[in-house]
Amino acid sequence: FGPYIKHNAKYVSIPKDIDPLIISLEDAVNLINNKREAEAQKLIKTFAEEPELQILNGRYGPYIAYKGSNYKILKNIIPKDLELQAVMEIINKQAEKRTTPKRSKYTAKKK
Repeated sequence: FGPYIKHNAKYVSIPKDIDPLIISLEDAVNLINNKREAEAQKLIKTFAEEPELQILNGRYGPYIAYKGSNYKILKNIIPKDLELQAVMEIINKQAEKRTTPKRSKYTAKKK
């Protein structure tokens, strides 16, 4: 939403404190470079054994992305030091918590 810069099919938002009508070329290049650096720092670690498994740095801290699902990493764990086995344990523990038991069906009372 709002004004943006398009460069090589990438979009970079222009902050509200910069007027889009008078933005300089230097400011625009700085905004594009900052966006590229932020995207490069997003990926923390990948595993050759599991190509779908990634450790990423997100908006709310590091997390694990695996087969379309996200799993949070506790604050006391250093994401760079995680090995494949430890990551799979985190995924399995959180996957168990996500499964909800089936609810029993309620029937209407007969009069």
